[in-house]
Amino acid sequence: PDWRYPPPLVGVPQPANDVDFFRQGDVTLIDQAGKAITLVQSRARGMITRRQVKDISMDRPKQAAAPLSPSRRKPEAASRDGDLTKPPGTLQVRISHATGLKVSDFATKSSDPYVTVRAIGITKKTPHVTRNINPHFDHPLRFTTRATLDEIVETPLELNVYDYDLTSVDDIIGKSSLDLSEHREKLSAGEPVKLVVQLADGQKVPGTLYMVVSWDSGS
Repeated sequence: PDWRYPPPLVGVPQPANDVDFFRQGDVTLIDQAGKAITLVQSRARGMITRRQVKDISMDRPKQAAAPLSPSRRKPEAASRDGDLTKPPGTLQVRISHATGLKVSDFATKSSDPYVTVRAIGITKKTPHVTRNINPHFDHPLRFTTRATLDEIVETPLELNVYDYDLTSVDDIIGKSSLDLSEHREKLSAGEPVKLVVQLADGQKVPGTLYMVVSWDSGS
């Protein structure tokens, strides 16, 4: 390596060679940001000596950087599960009933409806009700998660109403999305929020879904 010695200090013993330099006291490598040199500092006899070197990779073996302690690690992106150290909370969406749903079976002038709700990346559904366009479900859908309420309300709930069919693909007969952010204060206080949701179903008078949303933080 190309050693470049600074002028010797008067009264301070200088190392005779490179080996002696590394043997003196405690050696610390100090990086200078933006410079292609490394300062080598040694402490001996109460005095500090510094040298500038271009490359010391041949003299000192490379060592793997020690892993960061948990307190120094970069925070990872929050996952859907949130903070695993906190007890899980529960978002409950109780589907009460619906009125004026779209007719899917023209022979019976009715439908066999059920409701799906998608929250925090999970989809759940109610049982279906046979031949009824004004069905009563009274069915709770519970979403257990370690995500915070603030994280949950960032994404609207997705609501879909389907007509159940035993022999073919279920037809969608209504849908909507629900923004919970405006109800955050009540949900945070543990108050149930009653909601009446008009469905997008192509009817002149759209079907209506009645539901209650609540939040239990688990703490």
